[in-house]
Amino acid sequence: MREAAEVVLLRALEAGRMPHGVLLYGAELAKLEQSCLGLAARLLTVEEAVVATHPDFHVLRPANKMRRINVEDTRQIVRQVQHSTVAGGQKVVVVYEADRMRDDAADTFLKTLEEPPPGCTLFLLSTRPTHLLDTVRSRCLQFQVRTAEPEARHPEWVAWLDDLQGWISRAGGKLNAAMVATLVFELYGLACRFDGLLKTVGNEEWKRVAETLPEGMNEEQRVAMETGVVKGIRQRWMAEMAERATQICAAEPEEQMVRALAEALRELERAHGLLEVNLGESSAIEYVLLRWLRAWGARS
Repeated sequence: MREAAEVVLLRALEAGRMPHGVLLYGAELAKLEQSCLGLAARLLTVEEAVVATHPDFHVLRPANKMRRINVEDTRQIVRQVQHSTVAGGQKVVVVYEADRMRDDAADTFLKTLEEPPPGCTLFLLSTRPTHLLDTVRSRCLQFQVRTAEPEARHPEWVAWLDDLQGWISRAGGKLNAAMVATLVFELYGLACRFDGLLKTVGNEEWKRVAETLPEGMNEEQRVAMETGVVKGIRQRWMAEMAERATQICAAEPEEQMVRALAEALRELERAHGLLEVNLGESSAIEYVLLRWLRAWGARS
């Protein structure tokens, strides 16, 4: 079994061989943060609970609803780490959602990765490491942080998935005009429920996350984090939609069903891209289900 990233890095730290650039990647940003803060606390020789308040602990985050890391904030961090340490020890920089860097910000940060100040460790956290510039990734040692336990799913979301599964099964059967009309009516209901449930669960999760935020975060950073929480939930849910559709088709692996599934998954990916340019959740799910109805209905 491969050793956990934290174990490998702690061993390197104790041996005095800690890399100056570390990319931690995985499915959940919260888990990446947890691993990173534990390592940062060891580097700065403080308790993990207070590491974020250490004067030599620096953070770079996405800002505003666009959730991008801009070049101005990046330059400010670079200037800070070029100065002498406040406490006389190590310096740590944590870049949250490093894949959200604009290209000019990444280019600016790259110079620090190539020639880091003495005693400075740079942590990049990402749930989408392939979206980072190759030049940035190549200058970091990369470690995957795995989630130990599957996250408990919201019961109303599980019920929604079950209703989706029933809808897909009916859409894949023999259809007449009346049945198609019923399925269209049902898909609008599913889309509205998705939108409302995402808002509810997103608000609940944000309240939990907001209680753990360090002092000193500005409003743009808070907005970016809140937007990121909702997008993270939405991304997981759309992946589970794809999984349910695949499970249904696996039970009937005939050629037409496989083709219909392939088209359905392409449309889901397209909708995910539209959501990134601010199409509303309800409209996106309506779009997906209408396309799915067409894909499975073509088999009738």
